[in-house]
Amino acid sequence: MSNSIKINRCPVCKSRSKNIHKQFSYEKTINKKVLLKINKCLSINCNHIFLGEYSKNDLKKHYRYPRLITKVNKSEIEYYDGRINFIKQNIKFEQSKSLLEIGPGDGFFLKRINIEKKYFFDRNPNIIKKLKKIYKFFNFKNSKQKFDLICASHVLEHTYNPKIFLKKLKNKLKLNGAIFIEVPDFSYFSEPENLDGCLYEHTHYFSLKSINKLIEGLNLEIVAFRRFLNRDNKASHNYVIQFLLNFKGKGGCRIDKIFKAKNYKEIGEFKKFLNKRKKILIWGLGSNFFKFSESINLKNYKNIDYVDIREYGKEIFGLKIQRPSHYYNNKYDLMIIATTDIENVKDSLKKNKISYKKLFTLNG
Repeated sequence: MSNSIKINRCPVCKSRSKNIHKQFSYEKTINKKVLLKINKCLSINCNHIFLGEYSKNDLKKHYRYPRLITKVNKSEIEYYDGRINFIKQNIKFEQSKSLLEIGPGDGFFLKRINIEKKYFFDRNPNIIKKLKKIYKFFNFKNSKQKFDLICASHVLEHTYNPKIFLKKLKNKLKLNGAIFIEVPDFSYFSEPENLDGCLYEHTHYFSLKSINKLIEGLNLEIVAFRRFLNRDNKASHNYVIQFLLNFKGKGGCRIDKIFKAKNYKEIGEFKKFLNKRKKILIWGLGSNFFKFSESINLKNYKNIDYVDIREYGKEIFGLKIQRPSHYYNNKYDLMIIATTDIENVKDSLKKNKISYKKLFTLNG
């Protein structure tokens, strides 16, 4: 890479890193073939994955490349509406009078969300020219204005320094405001040698762990988060983490505390289903589920069926595991999904005509 920058220390926690993957990629936006070097932080409290070498000049050229504006389809409309509903459900949305969106793309989210004053920031000349006809362009350097809501969807993974980026957003946030962030989930790096979804312009690949580490020391806390996961579509809207941040002490908490509170409530409900001898299906016999159910002797209950697409035909701690087709056309009172492949599990349930009345997801 021309004028390349090499990064050996983790941009999130400054720990040492090692290279875990290399692949060549031709980028038409800069008209060259580049070698992508993916590094992983060695700290077990972070394990952030990032691009170990890149050229700022090439990336600047890439972001100025003319963007093709496409028509939004039905599934994308549902996706944008889902994002808006997530925001509305977790902040005092009716009090939000001003919005700043970073990297708005074609501006559909700005159009869809009902907020009085709408601003945007982008580096692409085509986007700026198009959206300035409708919304106000925000100048970070020359404006002291602050906002009730700041949104940056699929932007954080493009930044050189994500901590500095979040600090800049925080400085433009009103005291009772919120920051919405959406990033691709890094889970598909579990097998980097089979990776097809690595993108040249992605300088970072975040996980729940590295996000937690990133916001430490920024006086920000997580209000809420959710995940969309689908391994069949590695670089899409369906493979992301969404989270909301506000100032520390305003009601937020760490991701692990959110999971703990969620699991504490659900373990109580799980026990009620067990004791009433309701029919239960557990999908995914891994550490997530056993940690969730560690206070229960599962072998004592005959009203539970177990599915795992990798471990079927085995017994784990005395629990017999089956493949999904074994329970074809079965009906359950409670379904527990203890794997991150939630959308794929739902597809398999539909394929095997397995129905349920209530669903828990354990993906922390």
